[in-house]
Amino acid sequence: MKTEKICVCRHFMVALAALLSCGATAKPQDMSLSYVSEWQATFDGKYQWVNLLQADVSVPLYRGIGAEAGVISTCKTSQDALLPNLLTYSNIEEENIPLALTRLGISYGGDKFRIFAGVGNVNGEFFATPLAALFTNSSCGIFPTISANFRIANYPDASLGVEGRYESAGFTANCAVYNGCGSHRFTGREGVFRFCPGSDGIFNINAVNYRKNDNNYNLGIGLHHGRHGSNEDAASESVSAAAWQKQTSVFWWAYAEQKIWRGLSVMAQYSQCPGIGEGCRDFGGAGLAYDHDRYSIGLYSCYAGFTDEHEWAGELTFRYDVLSWLSLQPALHYIRNTTANGAVGLFRVNLTL
Repeated sequence: MKTEKICVCRHFMVALAALLSCGATAKPQDMSLSYVSEWQATFDGKYQWVNLLQADVSVPLYRGIGAEAGVISTCKTSQDALLPNLLTYSNIEEENIPLALTRLGISYGGDKFRIFAGVGNVNGEFFATPLAALFTNSSCGIFPTISANFRIANYPDASLGVEGRYESAGFTANCAVYNGCGSHRFTGREGVFRFCPGSDGIFNINAVNYRKNDNNYNLGIGLHHGRHGSNEDAASESVSAAAWQKQTSVFWWAYAEQKIWRGLSVMAQYSQCPGIGEGCRDFGGAGLAYDHDRYSIGLYSCYAGFTDEHEWAGELTFRYDVLSWLSLQPALHYIRNTTANGAVGLFRVNLTL
């Protein structure tokens, strides 16, 4: 356990130093630092410790022009998941990454629009909502018809691209184009600053969102031209050669959050990538959440159909805000797929400054 503690402390200091260096030459108007520590366990005695440190800063420069930067650091005690799963029951669990960029670039905007150019990813711009953020299953955010099929700018990876957003009367339209392969490395052929559509392909994503009275409705569509497969697949020898040939695939999704009584809300989501040769073609999920003052409780269930596998997953979670900067969250996941059947318990501590 001593080695893991040293690992976490080292990652924390590296990411904190990167954040401070981002704002060293100007007074930041928006700076945040968050740390999530998560303990995982199964009923047969397996356990895991997972950590995520994230730092973000935004600095105004001149008349609507600003600079944005974000870094993450991840650490866990075991390379293998406690239970084989397709949908990722922990949305923070990744390989040990001392430091990775999530954002670095220049933005320009006014009252209703914003344009960003530089290193970025799809998570915050397209899939972050308060209700979805309650759950720890990653598929409550980005859909597996996107994340499991393509090596794109999705946590913990990012890539060079251009993002645009326009807001008016409760409607928000988002559009982005990124390099076809994402990465969390700084240099090399798979470096995060690489922009080579000819070899890496191109990734385009578009969404229209409407929000009113704590309700949220979202429709999106996109396409990917390049090599298929997730970043985990890239290192796997079991992926067929055909899966790595360049292809063009279209995906779409629909998502809704509806408040039905005081703090009680329901959510529903569905997504397809019908033309994929190997990967996730269909996904659907539904959930129920109740928010009251300092605590929230949620129940969620989803199903994903892959070309040669499938998975059903359920989650029961509870989050309690001890202080404005500290929350505790236990969660119980039940997973049933082609190769595994079992439960995983999580206990998460969230600190935000």
